Amino acid sequence: MEFEKRESKALAVIRSVADRRLAVSFSGGKDSLVVLDLAIRAGVRQVVFCDTTITFKQTLEYIKKIERFYGIDIEIVKAPRDFFDLLQVLGPPSRRLRWCCDVFKFAPMYKYAIRQDVKAFIRGTRRGESHKRSKYRYIDDL
Repeated sequence: MEFEKRESKALAVIRSVADRRLAVSFSGGKDSLVVLDLAIRAGVRQVVFCDTTITFKQTLEYIKKIERFYGIDIEIVKAPRDFFDLLQVLGPPSRRLRWCCDVFKFAPMYKYAIRQDVKAFIRGTRRGESHKRSKYRYIDDL
């Protein structure tokens, strides 16, 4: 019964913002897959995957399987430069110099949002994963 309550609540939250231009930010992980399934059931069909340029070939093959299973197209976005190229220029990402997420995840996703007129992303992020994520709201616009 608890599962059905959570599922109903999640579907209600997604449907409550369905009038906005939404896209699912699909990472290929289990939480992301659950969110993708819920979003499709709620009528959201725009999906994007961010290739960090060091994505495993098997992950890209999995993306194709998900496309076939759901009958959707998942747009793949990526940064204009390769991770290993920037590694030579900037050095490895570290706690003090956290350049990789900005370059390889956030920037391509923001460019996608502007190009596709996306107002919000649906993501599979659990609050229990970190202290920072524990403060996330259900709905946050760009």
